[in-house]
Amino acid sequence: MAPNPPRWLLQSLILSLALNIGLFVALLLVASRGSDLPAPPSPAMRETARPLTNHQLLEQYMQASYFQLLTLLTDDELVEEGYAKRDLALGALVTFYHLHLERALGNLSLQKRRILIAHPQREEKIPFDLFPGLEECHYQALLHFLQTEKWPFTPFGLFQLIKRSQPFPDPTLIEAFSHSAELQLLITLFKESGMQIALGPLVQMITQGDWEILQNFYSQQRLLPDLTPQRRRTLILEYLKERSPLAARIFIEADADFASKRLSDEQILLLFDLYPAQTSFLEAFAKQILISPRSDSVWKRASSTLGKALPSSEQPEEILKADDTYTVQEGDSLWKIARKCRTTVDALKESNHLESDRLRPNMILKLTPPRS
Repeated sequence: MAPNPPRWLLQSLILSLALNIGLFVALLLVASRGSDLPAPPSPAMRETARPLTNHQLLEQYMQASYFQLLTLLTDDELVEEGYAKRDLALGALVTFYHLHLERALGNLSLQKRRILIAHPQREEKIPFDLFPGLEECHYQALLHFLQTEKWPFTPFGLFQLIKRSQPFPDPTLIEAFSHSAELQLLITLFKESGMQIALGPLVQMITQGDWEILQNFYSQQRLLPDLTPQRRRTLILEYLKERSPLAARIFIEADADFASKRLSDEQILLLFDLYPAQTSFLEAFAKQILISPRSDSVWKRASSTLGKALPSSEQPEEILKADDTYTVQEGDSLWKIARKCRTTVDALKESNHLESDRLRPNMILKLTPPRS
């Protein structure tokens, strides 16, 4: 009888058999999945791996944040047509974030090329400015400007930032905007035309309107300077049309006499709508309106401001009799009395032998019907 093989030999044979079976199964799996292995890239796929064009990069950059674009200002990798990535990033900063490139480079005479690119949120293409010819020294100066300047934007860019940060913009932002040529000219207009107004409220008023109002004013003043009160009032009226509460405040608090006499009924109603609070200025203005020959709608609005009921032609007095009289009250005028009592100014003057429109309180007027 042959001796039994050692145990270690049996274990080795079993392990060897298991390894062979595992290797065989693995080969079968590879063979069965051979069609799933990635194929080498086709010519079409290799085509998409080409470097991006200027326009393709610009489409990406218009979606980038301000700080993402800043990091690209050191990337001098060429793209095409002589432009590097930093040139395209700079164009995006100027176009979309209104970077003040001229001030950054000391008013250097810049070459500018304007192209049109598609915008994902607009149907029409938008203009995009590129600046060829900038060298390494210019980019170093630009980077230094960005590191030292808190608000490195054009006047329009500063205007937009203030408009977005209302009602509490950064005071240093307002200070930066105050150095712009546009705002300096506006400050001069108010000063020379005899009206003092603080910088904060002035900036608040112009940012309650569109940039085009200030830009048009600046362009007109450069061609034909006009620092008269009438020019100032015309400008404030433009902001009133834009429903600026500050424009309403300026008229009521600083130019009420002009407003009560020269503005239309529609503009007067707009002043009442926009004035932000019940103040002594508003009450004084309402009283001034009530002694003027305004329409019923204006009188009612002024009366409601004062909390008083207003007699109007919608609630007429009884038909006048031959012996009717009227005692003049504070704030009355011939026009107002005639309207209230269903007569005319001429009839009042004739029956009371008045040579002017001037009245005094407690004066007794004889009332007669108007001549037919």
